[in-house]
Amino acid sequence: MNTVPFDYEQIKIRSIYRSEDLETFREIPVPSPIVEQVYGEPLRFPQAPEERPYLYASFVMSVDGRMAYANQPSAFYVAAKNERGGAGRDTDFWLLNALRAVGDASLIGGNSLKTDPDYAMYCLDAGMQRDRLWARYPRYPLNLVMSLDARDVPLDHALLRSREIPVVLVTSPQGLEYVRAHFAGEISSADASQPEEELKLWLPKGGETQLHVLVSGENSMPDTPLVLRALRGLGIRRLLVESPGYAHYLVTQGLMDEFFLNQSGVYIGGGDTMTIGKAGKGFSSELHPHMQLLQEHVYNEYFQYFRYRFHYPSSLN
Repeated sequence: MNTVPFDYEQIKIRSIYRSEDLETFREIPVPSPIVEQVYGEPLRFPQAPEERPYLYASFVMSVDGRMAYANQPSAFYVAAKNERGGAGRDTDFWLLNALRAVGDASLIGGNSLKTDPDYAMYCLDAGMQRDRLWARYPRYPLNLVMSLDARDVPLDHALLRSREIPVVLVTSPQGLEYVRAHFAGEISSADASQPEEELKLWLPKGGETQLHVLVSGENSMPDTPLVLRALRGLGIRRLLVESPGYAHYLVTQGLMDEFFLNQSGVYIGGGDTMTIGKAGKGFSSELHPHMQLLQEHVYNEYFQYFRYRFHYPSSLN
């Protein structure tokens, strides 16, 4: 298991705004002195809904809302190339790892996997990982790879062959057919509509040699509410979404609960660079969600960290 060293004193940030509504967030999944040292207080969450996990996403973006440079498809560089951000660049990566540490599962899309051949979703901070284990969480969160038809998934990616990390590819019936035809290895599939006890026995725990594929929906469209209901039944209370495209889709369905948005003080511009939901359809002026600022942290004048909660019009719920 790889780790990344973090200098907690160097990367710590200060809160300049905090909503009183955070006092209603009573659950602290992983008590950690490291989080209190860097973030100033524990990472708190409300209780998860009964019908699905609590969904939160974490992204870094430029001041103009771009998530990658024109010549670098990885969002990592939006922080790393902020030459005036100081150690605040490392805070961005640390916060992503802290949010992985407090979650039961993390989700990525196939296109995002293509940008990094070593991509895997687990906590790279050794100290936070110890706190996670102390809180009786498994070593690795369940890694979910989400795809409509699996054609965008690099099926030779190292994550899909991991013997340590529990991985599930979530897709449609057509996606399962594609995986069966193109994945060079054994496959174990299950339908999201199967009884909860059957899915618990099927769910990978790590150490398996098969690729686990969870199927739902019809043709090339998975049934997202059914998948989320199945995951909740499997004990997934908090799910971190690391895919900007799927995060946007969840917002359009009125399902996303929070965004952690880190703003790197750089300008990228252009219509050829990644944004949240770039391939999706935007909301109208008459019908759109609102975002409540829950907390704002600052490292310096070139790096800020925002936490937002979504509020949806009734027609989206």
